[in-house]
Amino acid sequence: MQVDTTKRDVENIPLKKDIEQYLQNEVLPYVPDAFADRSKDKIGYEIAFNRYFYKYVPPRSSAEIKAEILANEKSVADVLKVVLQDD
Repeated sequence: MQVDTTKRDVENIPLKKDIEQYLQNEVLPYVPDAFADRSKDKIGYEIAFNRYFYKYVPPRSSAEIKAEILANEKSVADVLKVVLQDD
């Protein structure tokens, strides 16, 4: 069998799930010719830091962003006046 390595993919399977059962239920319905190369199995753990430590920061208001843009435009215009000023 010739394997197309450009189509290789990996799955993070929960530790307590059976790999063959997972393949049957979650992968093969969508990719019928998929197979698991069990020689490349690794056991590891995933810690979702964002789930535990994420702190919501609300986005700035559009008025605040607009004011900052206008201030930056004025600052750039002032610098351009100084740079382009004939001495």
